[in-house]
Amino acid sequence: MKKTILSLAIIAMMASCQSGPEGETAKTAEKQEASTSDGAVYTVDKATSNVMFVGSKPVGTHNGVFSIADGSVTVKRRKYYCR
Repeated sequence: MKKTILSLAIIAMMASCQSGPEGETAKTAEKQEASTSDGAVYTVDKATSNVMFVGSKPVGTHNGVFSIADGSVTVKRRKYYCR
């Protein structure tokens, strides 16, 4: 009896997974260049730059490093007003 109920439940789950909902296809536009922003542009020094991170989990932490291939960073200056 238990095997029959289990078999029927498995067959029902498999049958429900066969047909997915119909969706629309994604529409894409032509490639656009990123807009330039006003700010200081700093070019990355590949020889001495890397990204360091600390990952955490319930039982501890671990450190990691990514090397940077190329790139630049734009820093926009903000105006701060005192009240």
